[in-house]
Amino acid sequence: YSDAVLAYLNTAGNTVEGLQAWLASCKVLAANEEGLVRAALQGPESNDLILTLHDPTNPPPDGWGQLLVYHAGPTGYALAYQLAGDGIVNLLKAGDLNNDGQADIVWADTACGAHTCFSTLHVSSWDGAAYQDWMEGTDPTIPSAEFKFADVTPAGAGQEIIIHGGVIGSVGAGPQRAWTETYISPQGGAYSLMSIEYDPSHCLYHAVLDANDAFSAWSTEGFDPAIDAYTDVISDTTSVACSTTGLKDELNTLKDFARFRLVVAYAGAGRIAEAQKASLQIKDKALADAAKTFYDAYRSSGSIIQACRDTASYAKKNPAAWQFLEDWGYANPTFAATDLCPLD
Repeated sequence: YSDAVLAYLNTAGNTVEGLQAWLASCKVLAANEEGLVRAALQGPESNDLILTLHDPTNPPPDGWGQLLVYHAGPTGYALAYQLAGDGIVNLLKAGDLNNDGQADIVWADTACGAHTCFSTLHVSSWDGAAYQDWMEGTDPTIPSAEFKFADVTPAGAGQEIIIHGGVIGSVGAGPQRAWTETYISPQGGAYSLMSIEYDPSHCLYHAVLDANDAFSAWSTEGFDPAIDAYTDVISDTTSVACSTTGLKDELNTLKDFARFRLVVAYAGAGRIAEAQKASLQIKDKALADAAKTFYDAYRSSGSIIQACRDTASYAKKNPAAWQFLEDWGYANPTFAATDLCPLD
């Protein structure tokens, strides 16, 4: 099709409108008229074309597609860019998105499974000679993704790319919550992830995951954010049980896990009396023994790192202290014995 389109465009008497009608009759033009977009890509006066096509023998939501970019020149059109998708290709935005004086093409490559569609975001930027990948790192892939563009922060130039999604339509994925990812173009540079913000959830498990994230940042943020987060988990009276694997006494077990992590965080913050108090409040025997192992090791060695090593050894011999967090569905993080006290 790329060569046939080029030949059509460069044949005297043919028009862009005629091209659109021809491709639509072939059932290859994605989203009908939205599959052919006029865009000023080389400069403010250029009359360039972007085509998104799909396999007419396997139409959306299945199948695959491609994106074609034709630049207009003094002697006709030339194929400037061609990309094949793993799934259906959708053009999301074309133009100078980040105010750097160069045109950008933003598109999504969406492949669908039995329950859920996964979309990968791509950004390409024209530098005057070629199109460059304008995403920092790996292009993000999000299930059930919705895209929008807005200027929401001064940290990035021009408009930010905002993706909302994250929910997989399968029971085996476990309890889920959607989230929003925001990508910025710092000073016109390649787009990079600025933030991830989760939607509100009624599951206590998700509050534990947020507290675990705060705990993981202890080396840069200290232990106070984790202490606050685990304290909130323990005092939560509105969140509910959400396990899809039949976990018994879920809410109390998760709160006892939060108390164990408080023991570690309090010790890391030098608040020993509070660490001991939290340890004595744990009702689950395996977690209470884990807390005692940590507390005794810390008092003996004076090192939270060594105390976590001793606790990891205990956890490997006593899986009841952590296995309740091991499998919450494939959309959620796994958990192992070394994750019970991961400061080493």
